[in-house]
Amino acid sequence: MELLKKITEELLTSLGIEGVIEIEEREVQKEPMLIVKLQIKEGAELLIGQYGSGIYHLQHLLRLMFSKQSEERKHFIVDINDYRQKRQEYLESTAQKLADKAVTENKLMVMDPASSFDRRLVHVALADDARVETESIGEGDGRRVAIKPNPQK
Repeated sequence: MELLKKITEELLTSLGIEGVIEIEEREVQKEPMLIVKLQIKEGAELLIGQYGSGIYHLQHLLRLMFSKQSEERKHFIVDINDYRQKRQEYLESTAQKLADKAVTENKLMVMDPASSFDRRLVHVALADDARVETESIGEGDGRRVAIKPNPQK
């Protein structure tokens, strides 16, 4: 974890960004994961990017840098100013509302396009809801989650 923190510090410094770096271990999508938490005062919006796309790019860079300096395989995600946590709560809430609507109206509900990480959050959030089924549909950047009533219920 120290190497990961050091690499993150180096990357932020090279980008001219100051912030506090904290690494914690917790369960994400029912799997143990390291979270590289960054608290950034200035420029956070630029790093986060639209719909968190900047976070994914930063995370990719960190993974490349880490893999070049260590043979150890570490699974981690990057979160800036708790963006991912807020995004997860939003996605879970939206998924639940759409699941309720799909059942009430007995029709297919489709979410906005989302990253594979966000789509998985939705699938996991609704996995235990026997009233609905979820499926990723579409291609490329247009992939989204479809929520439909379970015909068995």
